[in-house]
Amino acid sequence: MKKAEFSDIGKRLEKIRKVMGYNTRVAFARDIYDYEDKGNRYWNWESGGARIPVEYALRIKRLSGYGLDYIYDGDK
Repeated sequence: MKKAEFSDIGKRLEKIRKVMGYNTRVAFARDIYDYEDKGNRYWNWESGGARIPVEYALRIKRLSGYGLDYIYDGDK
C-alpha cells in the first residue's frame, strides 16, 4: 500500500468522524481506543501518515456502520 492510499483512507476517516458529529480528532480517538490517548495515533491515520490497523478500523465500523470496504477502498 502506498502513502497516497493512506491519504485516501485518511480522508474517509475524517468524513466518517465528521458525519458522526465529532468535531475533534481527540474526542473520536478516545471513543475508538480502550484507553486515554491524546489522538496522536489517530491523527497519523487521518492525516495519511500511516495506515489504520484493522483492529481499529473494525472499532470504527462498529461505531459508525461504515464497512471496511469503504474505509480501506472507498467502496460503498
